[in-house]
Amino acid sequence: MSLRKGCYSVGTTGERSVSLPTRFVVVSLACAAFLCLNLGGCPGIPPAAQTLPLNVAITPATGPMSGGTLVAIYGSDLKLVGQTEVLFGQFLCSGVTVVDRNTLNVRTPACDIGLVDVTVRRGNGTRVVLSQAFEYVQSLPGAPRVLSAVSIGNMAVSVVFNEPVSAGAEDPSNYSIAQENINPEAGVLIVTEATLSRDRMAVTLTTLSQSEVNYILSVGDVEDLDGNPVEDGQVTFAGTGPGDGGVDTDGDGLSN
Repeated sequence: MSLRKGCYSVGTTGERSVSLPTRFVVVSLACAAFLCLNLGGCPGIPPAAQTLPLNVAITPATGPMSGGTLVAIYGSDLKLVGQTEVLFGQFLCSGVTVVDRNTLNVRTPACDIGLVDVTVRRGNGTRVVLSQAFEYVQSLPGAPRVLSAVSIGNMAVSVVFNEPVSAGAEDPSNYSIAQENINPEAGVLIVTEATLSRDRMAVTLTTLSQSEVNYILSVGDVEDLDGNPVEDGQVTFAGTGPGDGGVDTDGDGLSN
């Protein structure tokens, strides 16, 4: 079949013909069917359909605007094939490592503050789009600091930092709480759980039962999003006694 300048008709018998520009190559198939080949895709048809998978996660979901955060993207709906590219907003990631068909690791590119889409381009031309899945935040110069600690219940303490902190803030072993006036009976109030807030600037600690005494909270091995370790990680707060009088059996709120 010879090609000439102008438009070519593409379609099948009984279907409406569509006029295409000359950059398309028209190939004759059996039963008068034609296949349109074009690097940019056919008019009106996106080259890769966007999907919003139900089973794809990203962690962490926050990082500094300077970039460089190691992020894991995983889930059974990824279905990675061939060469894979990842974009945060409009910026291409470097250091994309495909762990398996459903998991990859990337380093975030630099970007302005705010929420961005995360796009995974599969090697077969399709893509997965996670809408507003990652948030770029401002990272302050220097080391992070603990601004305050407040008891918000008999078994909960809210800890506030001066800037967003990393996932290490969710490790309860990074927090120790002791009674301000040294009690020879016991040393610490045990922290059993640490939950990081969405903006990564506060942590809610779950503790054993507190008493109406002052406690000293010490924070260690917690870093900001640039990897700077916490400084001035010691603050004092007033404990909240048990409401029914029967939770704290020895009256000190500390482990025996």
